[in-house]
Amino acid sequence: MFISTATFFGLPYLATRFGITAEGEFVFWTDTVGLAAFAVLGARVAACLPDHHVHAGACALCGLSTACFGGLVRDILCQKPPRILYAEHEMYATPALLGALVCVGLMRSGAETPLDVEGMLLGAWVVIALRVLALNHGVRLPAFPSEVAAKTVQCLGDSDLDSAQGLLRSSS
Repeated sequence: MFISTATFFGLPYLATRFGITAEGEFVFWTDTVGLAAFAVLGARVAACLPDHHVHAGACALCGLSTACFGGLVRDILCQKPPRILYAEHEMYATPALLGALVCVGLMRSGAETPLDVEGMLLGAWVVIALRVLALNHGVRLPAFPSEVAAKTVQCLGDSDLDSAQGLLRSSS
């Protein structure tokens, strides 16, 4: 409680003093470490459920959703487009999913001694390394070309557009 209150009131001062911006390197690194931590923690919690044997893929998806939901909330609260929803931004969900898979894979490797800590550390390293490599080399996920999307909308008939607009109005 004290740390969050101090951060809330102290961040504006620190941001102006040290030039911290939302697109700066400090925010990227803290976001990357947080993404890695939540990806492996979410995967570990799902993998360690006491009375259930959750499939490894489901454990990795739990890690993915745990990691990405925090970033989604952050972007919405900061009134920015959510990074996870736009391919032109840096890779976000893919490193989290792969790191969670590595974590669960090591945890369930069948070794004599449990590899929980090693799995979490290696999974977090994978997330961090993939995000940094993707950013440094400009790797992005494939995106649906906007020209094709625009042509698809133009090809819709007026009746299709009217019915789609009616559905939108009735749902809101």
